Amino acid sequence: MECSSGNFMFRLSIVVPIYNVEKYLVKCLDSVVNQLNELVEVILVDDGTKDNSGKICDEYALRFPNIKVVHKQNGGLSDARNFGIKASSGEYIAFLDGDDYISDNCIDKLLKELPSDCEAIVYPFILEKVCESKHVGCVDSKSGYSLKKSLVCNLSGKELWPAWKTIVKRSFIDQHRLMFPFGRIHEDVYWTSMVLLLSKDIMFKNIYWYNYIDSRLDSITSSIKFRSLLCMIDNFNDIKNLKVDRDNKKLKKALLARISDGCFSMLKCYVNPESDKNIIKRTVKENFICFKKSKKLSHRLFCLLFRINKNLAFRIYERKFA
Repeated sequence: MECSSGNFMFRLSIVVPIYNVEKYLVKCLDSVVNQLNELVEVILVDDGTKDNSGKICDEYALRFPNIKVVHKQNGGLSDARNFGIKASSGEYIAFLDGDDYISDNCIDKLLKELPSDCEAIVYPFILEKVCESKHVGCVDSKSGYSLKKSLVCNLSGKELWPAWKTIVKRSFIDQHRLMFPFGRIHEDVYWTSMVLLLSKDIMFKNIYWYNYIDSRLDSITSSIKFRSLLCMIDNFNDIKNLKVDRDNKKLKKALLARISDGCFSMLKCYVNPESDKNIIKRTVKENFICFKKSKKLSHRLFCLLFRINKNLAFRIYERKFA
């Protein structure tokens, strides 16, 4: 949304999707409001939270005029971020998860170095675990970072590339009708890949403004893992089908490898009663070309068996992972 003069009402909009994070939310919001100024707005998207997060949002909105709260039915992280983008009034859009926080005095640094003609800016971040804190993803151009290298790192999974690693110009988002894929997991890889692929003018800055709290457990239920793999494969296929940067061989290799790995991981779900075997078979068949181009021996063996007898290939791998 722009004001009537054609200029944006704020230089920067920070979109914060929120769902059941009352334990962390005050720290998150305090890290922002302690350095908030008239050039920055904060969009808090209450995604149908079941705890007191929504009330906390309302309390902050009453205290700070630059904070706007959107209450909505639960639709997932992608949907919450999309609502935040639509409700924003800033020239640039940044994302902040409700269980993370930003560094002291970083907003002035970000505003000072925000260009007027750049479509996207990539930043490093600080990773915090229970017993450690470290800087992650240094993007100093002197160290050899480039747009194509960033794309390959993002798609290959060698580095963590969440949506909040980039600050994106609102006009660029509108021009390409960029939105997070509704109902999918791994939406961050899709978003950052689209930004990197479509952007013609991108910058890399070494401002460590984002603090990512990694407190998630490694365990995951089989049903969530199965859905996660499906979403990941769909996302990578959407990126692969985008008619941009067709001549980037490393990019193609990274995409095919991730799809191949995703399909092979689905084969491991084949023996689980919660997984849909028909969906697994269909997904593997639809992405068979990725197995053909894979350099991994296990993938190539499956490819050979698949060519001889499709049902035999599935039965053998079913026994292997049982």
